Amino acid sequence: ALRFQREVEALALVEHPHVVRVHAADLTHDPPYLVQTLLPGGSLADRLRAGGLAAVVSGAGPSVLVLCSD
Repeated sequence: ALRFQREVEALALVEHPHVVRVHAADLTHDPPYLVQTLLPGGSLADRLRAGGLAAVVSGAGPSVLVLCSD
């Protein structure tokens, strides 16, 4: 939980055209959540169903998508 909090706080400070903006987060909520900018092109779930991670990365331009859980 502490790692997630540090990463959310750091990401909230980032302003870059290739990084999704974090607008709010509640790490005390069950489950914790964060609010990010809505991007065009459907949800991540839609894009994964359409062709897996390759579909997400190929449309991302110079952006990088990292999925992890721990």
